[in-house]
Amino acid sequence: MDNKKPFSYNQSKQLMPSKKDLKMFNNCLEAEQEFETCWRNSKYTAIKVADVDVNQVL
Repeated sequence: MDNKKPFSYNQSKQLMPSKKDLKMFNNCLEAEQEFETCWRNSKYTAIKVADVDVNQVL
């Protein structure tokens, strides 16, 4: 059984994820692709705002 904690404190006393849970990217393209994947995933969307007729509002 692995008793390692998922977070630890760095030298500046900031809470950081463990190295095994920290995902690093080899280049900007990989990071952008990960962002887009998360952005499109509805389980990461905190709220859903109703559509607004912009012409009517203006």
